[in-house]
Amino acid sequence: MRVLLVIACCAACGTAARSSAPPAARDPLQVRCRTQIDACIALSERTPAPAAPALQASCDRGDTDACFELALAHADGRGIVQDAARALALYELACRGGHPIACGMAGNARLTGQGTSVDFAAAFQLFARGCDASEPVSCDMLGQMHEYGHGTPQDRTAANRLFERACRLEGGAGCFDQARMLLRDDADDAAVAAACKLIDAGCRLADEAACDALASTCAEAFPVAARNRGQLIRALQRCNDGGTECGAAGALLEGAPGVPADPSRYRSRLRHRLRRSAAPARSPA
Repeated sequence: MRVLLVIACCAACGTAARSSAPPAARDPLQVRCRTQIDACIALSERTPAPAAPALQASCDRGDTDACFELALAHADGRGIVQDAARALALYELACRGGHPIACGMAGNARLTGQGTSVDFAAAFQLFARGCDASEPVSCDMLGQMHEYGHGTPQDRTAANRLFERACRLEGGAGCFDQARMLLRDDADDAAVAAACKLIDAGCRLADEAACDALASTCAEAFPVAARNRGQLIRALQRCNDGGTECGAAGALLEGAPGVPADPSRYRSRLRHRLRRSAAPARSPA
């Protein structure tokens, strides 16, 4: 009996030793992609692309990162048949598994009818889940749904809070949209000055709409950035993609004053441009 117990204990010890082996190393790009959109872009473009069957096998084992990368492949038709409906199903699966950016991608598909019919209510819930996980694009999109009353009653106060949160989370579009909210018909000079500061912040975060507004309508407030708009956008994009241009982008912005000397000179021009061009383009269909 004692011998049997010893053998059983040894067998259990061996099983425990095997089960305590360290897990396989995570793909660092997949891990970064959970919260960084630039990493997701790199993931969708990396060469060679992982074989779809291997991704599917990992996804079937509960690997949400593999589910998300497989969704990207189906969405783009990269190494596998293009299938928007399958991509949406995988985005939603990854979202339920705790992948914040997947929630935003699924929300966008529901919002625009990619692989499904347009469903504002479902999009709202997906963006809310992504925003709860501090994903800035989801917070910005959730704010737009509040602003325009899609999937929820119209609520500009709630929209502004969400734009502010997206901006704090370093989402350039959130900074830009928060600037739009400041530019009411009764906006005073202080509000316009604050809007230009937010537009500057959005441009620093590589939001092209913010860079465009910075150069074209906040030029008096930020002359250095305005003169170098093309270089600035290219440098910001390379910096955002992990390149070495962050210093160059900072140098292009260096010395730009934070408050315009005479905001009343261009207040109406700024408000008109943003309301005519930016808001309709960014609003949900």
